[in-house]
Amino acid sequence: MWKEKDTTTLELLVSNMNRSYEEMEVTRPDIFENISCLGRRRSKASQVVSKRKPCQNIGTWNVRTMLNTGKLENIKVEMTRLNIDILGVSETRWAGNGDFWSDDYHVIYSGGERTGRAGVGVIINKKWGKQVINKIAYNDRLIMVKFKAEPSDIVIIQVYFPTTEAEYNDIEEMYAGLEELCKLTKGSDNLIIIGDWNAVVGEGVDGQVVGTYGLGTRNERGDRLIDYCKQYDLVITNTYQNIHRKKRYTWKMPGDIGRYQIDYILIRKRFRNQVRRCKTYPGADVDSDHNLLMMKSNVTYKKLNKPTQKERRYDVNMLKDRNTALAYESCISKTFKAPSQNDSINIRWEAIKETIHNAANKTLIINTLDPKKPWINEQILKDIEERRKYKNSKDNQGIRKYKELKNKINRNAKEAREK
Repeated sequence: MWKEKDTTTLELLVSNMNRSYEEMEVTRPDIFENISCLGRRRSKASQVVSKRKPCQNIGTWNVRTMLNTGKLENIKVEMTRLNIDILGVSETRWAGNGDFWSDDYHVIYSGGERTGRAGVGVIINKKWGKQVINKIAYNDRLIMVKFKAEPSDIVIIQVYFPTTEAEYNDIEEMYAGLEELCKLTKGSDNLIIIGDWNAVVGEGVDGQVVGTYGLGTRNERGDRLIDYCKQYDLVITNTYQNIHRKKRYTWKMPGDIGRYQIDYILIRKRFRNQVRRCKTYPGADVDSDHNLLMMKSNVTYKKLNKPTQKERRYDVNMLKDRNTALAYESCISKTFKAPSQNDSINIRWEAIKETIHNAANKTLIINTLDPKKPWINEQILKDIEERRKYKNSKDNQGIRKYKELKNKINRNAKEAREK
């Protein structure tokens, strides 16, 4: 029997142990409980841990097209509503490559030579949009973006694989391009490959690549994806989540006659403990036959040092005026002093740069960018909210209501944009 004093001492000891445990860095091995670990000890570099900080939400979505007026605004509404930090998008159908800000979202995309085919992109919120340190627009089906993060930098690769009608060589060409991008990453990078793979890995465990909770029957493209994952030690995260089947499928056939899991989020095996949850969100709506797939991840961004002096942007269009151009040239010729041959390259460059800036200050004006006014109105946002309610309707009335709202949104968005 414990004495009263001993009981009090024991309670204090347990309380202190609990407090110490709560203050420790904790991992999430329960998410991947079906993955066997080689030994108990893991290196600190291989673990992504949570320090009671909010998760980062990384998602992928085949949006079917971004050519429709207001589609980007619709995506931004859903990203704000679901608190998505980084979203990879497939089938944008935009031509060329681009990098721009839309309100508080950083948009980076890669497309083909002409509008209306394939296209991939990454849409990033303001917090993570400022952490971009590199990007590669590989082609209209592959794009890579690197972010500064802790404890390891994050590399996002968004993919959009051809449909089942594609030839064997087209698929192998995609994997060859993906391998090229992966070789550009460091071993310490937190590599996350997301997108529409147009492959079915199916139900049933396959080594440490596929978990118990896939969906459907594996096809040939699924076998090829699994082989690729084994080659590069990758894990398909959305097959390890014990969730309802309606939260597993990512695409439904026209008429809802079949539901398939063909979009996946892949991560390196060594970073598997970063995953808190990975599932689809059937209620999210951007007028697409694919569902949003999102992973909650324990990663944090690293604060970047901002330059203390802002770059001066001059209105170079003023040089099209002949008088302004002559004044600019005259100013340069009068103030420029040729540096000595003995001077270093840096000293020569500083002399040239200073001459150019002085001439620009005297003859040109500095551009001041006026912030863009939001053109999407309250009624369109209400219609988007209303349309979401009918996304998964199976009765004729609900389907008809969804189409009516879709047409209304497209029509009103065009009118609002033109004003």
